[in-house]
Amino acid sequence: MVAGSPAGEVSLAAASETVGVARPGLRGLGLVGSLAAVLLVGATLIRFGISIRGIVWAAAQVLLVFVACFDLATRRVPNRVILPAAAAAFVLRAAFAASSLPEALAAGAIAFAFFLLVAVLARGGMGMGDVKLAGLIGLLLGEASVPALFIGIVAGGVASLAVLVARLGTRSSTIAYAPYLCFGAGLAILAFSPPPLV
Repeated sequence: MVAGSPAGEVSLAAASETVGVARPGLRGLGLVGSLAAVLLVGATLIRFGISIRGIVWAAAQVLLVFVACFDLATRRVPNRVILPAAAAAFVLRAAFAASSLPEALAAGAIAFAFFLLVAVLARGGMGMGDVKLAGLIGLLLGEASVPALFIGIVAGGVASLAVLVARLGTRSSTIAYAPYLCFGAGLAILAFSPPPLV
């Protein structure tokens, strides 16, 4: 859940040993992630058509699935993925859809600031990796990041409550939060109207 410096940048295979994830479980996660990516790519290409726009949004879906799986396996959000993705979103918009850039920058900054405030107030309940991911989602989706992050927050809250109940309310119980934010973002790409990237 928390993006560390070098630790947040390890491979899934190496991370599985770091956090004690069994290899069969990791393979199962990879299978589920691959299936989710294929379904989301297909749905995205149907939604936007087989075009440059559709391919770019399909690539964003693959990115979200990877980040979700990585966080599930390692409890980290990889800086090596989030930061280049944010840079790519900025460059694409600046080059091909400059009119949507102010909306995207504002949404990214607001999402980052809001989640940073939550992380500070939660005192360790949310990591900086989640904060950076929220900023990326804002940068990618513009105004559509509002329903995306709302869905992610609600889904993550329900999951957290379920974990607390299942573990008899031990507050030390934590969950990987990025998958819920990625879930909301993936749905928002399909159901709402994010500003064009290209």
